[in-house]
Amino acid sequence: LCFSKYIFDNKLIRKNNFNVIFSNAIYNIEKENSEFILNMGAPNYNNAMLHINDSIDSFGRVLKIDDANITFYSLYLGDIHTIIIVDDFNLDVINKKDLIINNKLFEAKTNLHYVKIIDKNNIELNSFDKNCNYLLSSVGGAAAALIVLNKLRLVYKNITVNFKYGNIKAEIKKDKIYVKGNALKIFECEFKEEI
Repeated sequence: LCFSKYIFDNKLIRKNNFNVIFSNAIYNIEKENSEFILNMGAPNYNNAMLHINDSIDSFGRVLKIDDANITFYSLYLGDIHTIIIVDDFNLDVINKKDLIINNKLFEAKTNLHYVKIIDKNNIELNSFDKNCNYLLSSVGGAAAALIVLNKLRLVYKNITVNFKYGNIKAEIKKDKIYVKGNALKIFECEFKEEI
């Protein structure tokens, strides 16, 4: 969504929608008033796409970290995303994020998202990238959380994903995932690369 805002604010495209090639996926972005809608396509649960080198199903696996058994759900949606459902963001499992992201099971690491369910229409998300950095917002995390929670029948197909500083709408339509939201410009600078 941030990239979309940059494209439209700087008038790099004249249409209200365009495609973006990302890694091995093509995403369609559409502008609707001041918000952007991103079609993220369909999820992939294949272990080869997740860079997991075994034959065990990665949807609902248990990972032993220290003395804790942690249930997680992994999928590929433009990148590798792993969802862990929690009741409280102050739990000890949050402090194990580095051990999960860097676990040898994930040969290419994983983005990690802790999900707290508010009700069938609303969830809260705490997200971390593959370098264990806290993310203020994550479109991929919002989409992955909806996919997992809806597959488990814990939420509806259209939800609000709340982050610390805002929210994103996520929706499943005909097995494709759409996220909708806005972005706020907070910083601008000029960068000069020296050789």
